[in-house]
Amino acid sequence: IHVLTPGSLVEIADARIQDLIPPALLQRWGVASQLVAPIALGGRVVGAICLAHGTRRGPFSNRERRLTQGIVHATALALASSSLIRDLRAANALRSEFVSTMSHELRTPLNVILGFAEMARDESLPEEERHDLLQRIEEAGRDLLHLIEDTLAMGRIESGRDRVELEPVALPELWERLRGDCARLPQKPAVTLDWGALGAAATLVTDARKLTIVMRNLVHNALKFTEAGWVRTHGVVTDDTFVLSVSDTGIGIDARDQTTVFEMFRQGDGSDTRRYGGTGLGLHIVQRYVEQLGGTVAVASAPGVGSRFTVTLPLSPRTT
Repeated sequence: IHVLTPGSLVEIADARIQDLIPPALLQRWGVASQLVAPIALGGRVVGAICLAHGTRRGPFSNRERRLTQGIVHATALALASSSLIRDLRAANALRSEFVSTMSHELRTPLNVILGFAEMARDESLPEEERHDLLQRIEEAGRDLLHLIEDTLAMGRIESGRDRVELEPVALPELWERLRGDCARLPQKPAVTLDWGALGAAATLVTDARKLTIVMRNLVHNALKFTEAGWVRTHGVVTDDTFVLSVSDTGIGIDARDQTTVFEMFRQGDGSDTRRYGGTGLGLHIVQRYVEQLGGTVAVASAPGVGSRFTVTLPLSPRTT
């Protein structure tokens, strides 16, 4: 059995006397002798070039072999260049979309802050309305801070400067700190944040800062995409793992988007007219941080029903 391997040549000196290809088929094609050279891309054979004589039989010359190998190398280079160009175009389109999205996301809270600050200067404004304006300014400021923190975190991850600092943490105290941190996130009046009690007390070896960002991003997303109903958190220790989840009654995620929801800059709606803001970094950071902590993150969702994100972490990770 002959197998095409990168860099090899398969020679059929006489099409009538060989067992690689049915002789009747080669005769129909008008092939008397043939030289087959595989095309390799990334160490894998992706095709082949076949050179043939219509009447001449016998071995191919060294010159014909060298010429065939040259054609194969040129073809492989062209295929690799074509693939690289496609990747570069996709990356360039993604970069342009991110710049456009980031500009839009920065402008929105800044306009809110400037507009409400100007309104709050009105000395005749009742104290209750002034307090409401200040609260809106604070919420826009937190949105802006969250956006900047996610962008900086992504920069540290991509540059390899984001180290993991593991230390033993008492879960009850950590769970309470997470509750206080997430309670300050903006939420709509018709949405209730229900912080579940921790199932059991245990010690978790983790990076508390990264885990805080993971939980905050998940809760922030749930609050943002939920117009009415609830956002619930749950934490439980099972055997040697800590499982935390964030559920909501929000808009949900379409099945075709659930496989890409953790990709960088990926959003269900990337247009400037979309209903919900964001840069598409939050869930990607969640996945990267959870992986650094030795865990996994999964999503279960249905449009119009809500979503549930589940993070599973080992109590004592072996690797970072």
